[in-house]
Amino acid sequence: MNTRLPLKGVVLKFILIIRAVFLVMLLSTTLVFGAPLALADDIRDMQMPNEVASLRDLLEMVNKTHQGKILEVEMEQGDIDGKKKWVYEVKLLTRKGKVHELEYNAITLDLVKSEK
Repeated sequence: MNTRLPLKGVVLKFILIIRAVFLVMLLSTTLVFGAPLALADDIRDMQMPNEVASLRDLLEMVNKTHQGKILEVEMEQGDIDGKKKWVYEVKLLTRKGKVHELEYNAITLDLVKSEK
């Protein structure tokens, strides 16, 4: 007599139920938070121009014009004169221990914003 056959069926049903619960959780999270939809919109909107200044050029400029230690550099779309443009955001730790936030146009490396 083979007693494993019914047990195997139970295990398969259990696996199918777990998969179904996982899919329901995934779909409900997606519908509530909309992460995949928002991510797709962000990717579609984020078309970088070919002429973006290099990170090396940015770092050289920051080191020449400001004293301190660069903590972080991010590149994102920012608002410059009412238009969405690519900007470098730089966080700089000054010698006085304050964090100075700088924002540069990613194409021209013009300083757009400076916050202390």
